[in-house]
Amino acid sequence: MASRTALTIEKMEKLALGTAVKRVSLMLQYPDQLDRVEQYRKREARTTSALEMRLKSALQSQLEGICLGLSQLHEALEHARHIRSALGGLWDELQTCSAVAARLGHVKALAEEHAHLASAMEHMKIICSVRELEREALALAEDGYLLKAHQQLAELEASRDSLLQRQHGHGSSAANIRLIRHYFAGTETLAGELNKQVWLVLERALATARHDPALLVSALRIVQREENLDKQALVKQQQTGFLPPGRPKELRKGVMEVLEKTVQTRVDGGLMESREGEPMWLMKHLELLRKCILEDLRVVKTLVAQCFPPHYKPFATYLTLYQRALAAHIQELASDEQQPNEMISLLAWVLHMYPSKDMMGHPDLVPDVNVTELEPLLFQEDMENIQDKYLQTLQCNFSAWLTKALETDVRDWSQSQEPEANHHGLFHTSLPGIVFQIMEQNLQVASQVSSDLSERVLHTGLQEIQGFLYRFRMALGTFKQEHVKDRKFPPFYVQYMIAAINNCTLFSESVQTLKRRYLLSLPTDKSWSAIPKIESDLSTIAAEGCTYLLDEVLLDIKPSLLELLTRAWLTSSKAMDTICITIEDYFNDFSKLNKAYLKELTHQVHRRIVHEYVHAVVQRRVTLRSQEERQEAADKMEWEGKQLKQLFQKLSEDGSQDEESRSDVIPALGEIISLKDTSMLCLDISSLINRYPDIREEHICAVLSLRGDSSRDMRLVVSECMMQRDRDQDPSDVPAIFTNIAVASCLLPQLPK
Repeated sequence: MASRTALTIEKMEKLALGTAVKRVSLMLQYPDQLDRVEQYRKREARTTSALEMRLKSALQSQLEGICLGLSQLHEALEHARHIRSALGGLWDELQTCSAVAARLGHVKALAEEHAHLASAMEHMKIICSVRELEREALALAEDGYLLKAHQQLAELEASRDSLLQRQHGHGSSAANIRLIRHYFAGTETLAGELNKQVWLVLERALATARHDPALLVSALRIVQREENLDKQALVKQQQTGFLPPGRPKELRKGVMEVLEKTVQTRVDGGLMESREGEPMWLMKHLELLRKCILEDLRVVKTLVAQCFPPHYKPFATYLTLYQRALAAHIQELASDEQQPNEMISLLAWVLHMYPSKDMMGHPDLVPDVNVTELEPLLFQEDMENIQDKYLQTLQCNFSAWLTKALETDVRDWSQSQEPEANHHGLFHTSLPGIVFQIMEQNLQVASQVSSDLSERVLHTGLQEIQGFLYRFRMALGTFKQEHVKDRKFPPFYVQYMIAAINNCTLFSESVQTLKRRYLLSLPTDKSWSAIPKIESDLSTIAAEGCTYLLDEVLLDIKPSLLELLTRAWLTSSKAMDTICITIEDYFNDFSKLNKAYLKELTHQVHRRIVHEYVHAVVQRRVTLRSQEERQEAADKMEWEGKQLKQLFQKLSEDGSQDEESRSDVIPALGEIISLKDTSMLCLDISSLINRYPDIREEHICAVLSLRGDSSRDMRLVVSECMMQRDRDQDPSDVPAIFTNIAVASCLLPQLPK
């Protein structure tokens, strides 16, 4: 061991020497560091001195600790010796006492026998008066003296249990035990009757707490006594193996069962047996529930809770029972067949009324009730199922309501009086108001539940409106076809067609209003594509309605249009006067049309009249035989063009220059017809082509054929002008007038080759 220690010390010295050499070599790497050798030496000396001091201090503290430990060990040794000596003395005294205990054994036996005899005497008193005690206890229970009755019952049960325990300890026969049980059978009957009285009091706990709280306290004290007796019986069973009959009674468990049954009865008791003749039965039932539960919890907090032992936590217990019973009741209501509004009313009540200040959040219940910690009456899955069921039913109802509203509106179209006008003087029917009143009512009901449900209801309603608009469009088409068959029926066809077009504006405005009111955010779901589609459908219906009005105008002026550019027109025709008067007369009714649609209809009528006029020009209904006839035709065309221009300037509120210039094509064609010097034909045709880039060669040839002096040279001029147009035409030019005007080949001039 010593040699190993010496070797270790030698290794450490070598290691220290090597470390020192290394440090010195690092400090003296450069010649100029030799001047600081003395400084290095002093610094290392100070470091060495500090280390030595720290080692001495550590060694000193270790030595002091060892000394203290040794002194404590010496003290412990002295204590151990003293205890050993004391134990020896006690053992000697115990040896002397054992002899005394043997001499007193007879006295101990006599004491035990005396105790047994005293107990037997007490039991004999009770045994002899068992029947009388049972009758007294029963009478006390019936009179409401529950505590006294229970005290006598407890004495009877104690006597019985003592006798049974003695028989159990001595291993008596079963016959003796049955005899004792039979003798005390009335006691068990009394216990059952007393329990019934206790349950009856607890069933009426809310009413009893108001009128006789002492009776409720007595019943609960009996339960508490029985709990203590149960505990004592279980302890004795562990010690002796004997358990009295009927123990443990577990009356507290029975108390909870009675309270649960009572609460369940209170919750279910307000359900109306019949819904017939009572459209608001569910709302009335839920209101009764709210009042009943709120009042009961108030009574529990202020009165009942004062009667219960604190460890029962009476208010929390009642609150849990009411929540559980109410949840079961609400789920039962949700599973029944109900109307859509009833489903929503139920959800709104669960989500908003239940935690509100009018019920569980009532100030009288705070802070004992924290609405944020209340368990939900319906699971999320149940609420989603109710909402899905509601939406399915609502979708069917929407379809039926919209169909009925449309049928009513269609019947109104045949009335012998004009439709109503709004404060702007525009015709309309009640259809948009009915449709969106239905939507608004259902959305308001749905918003009582949640904004998400109102959005889903809006989505469902808009989908049904989209289908409704298709049927509305078909109805307008049928309305127009029936009118064409008999133009005398219905008498106010134009007025109701105007009302139908205006209804499209009302529909669009109502859709936008509902979107702003019930859409909290822009929808991103693809299913919401129905919303912009409705706007497109309404525009289409309105455009078709304007087309129907245009067709109505054309039907009246068709004879006059057919008279244009004919021999009769050339001589003495008032066709254009008739056309203008008819159009102006129609526009008196069209003034009841929405401004945007009126503007579009004005443009359509203008375009169509100009189209028909130009079509009459290229149809070659007449051949002009002389320059006088050509000039006369041109003058008439110029005048009629001005007539149309002035008319539509008057009808067009915005004075659109584009639409006014459309009539200028008529005088322009008249200039070609009236041209005397055919050498200027190329210039006039080029000017016409520049103004109306959609004109085609056959159109110009048809106009030239109207002159009656067409030649091969004229055709060549036209061809050259058209070729020049094809080279210079801007591809962005949009055809405006001549695009849809066709010229039959048989009407083209047969020019000489």
